[in-house]
Amino acid sequence: MRQVSDEGEEQVNGTPALHYRGTVDHATAMLRMTDETKQGRAVQVRLSCFGGVKAMTTMTLPGFGTEVKAEAPSDGKVVPVTAGADVLPA
Repeated sequence: MRQVSDEGEEQVNGTPALHYRGTVDHATAMLRMTDETKQGRAVQVRLSCFGGVKAMTTMTLPGFGTEVKAEAPSDGKVVPVTAGADVLPA
């Protein structure tokens, strides 16, 4: 992460959190986390993408690290991605 700044303390869904702001490039965001990194608990992540399109996504992670059971959607609910596929992780 580059250009990191400590933005202070805040509440995310009632949970105390430290707010940091920084820049992560695509390659860095895709690296595998180390065991040391996994000890931290992300409660909210905001991703911004500015290139051919502008997009911002905020994810709140109230149960980060909690095991869940997920099932793949039926074939009728799957839509292939064709536009913008070059910006999605492989």
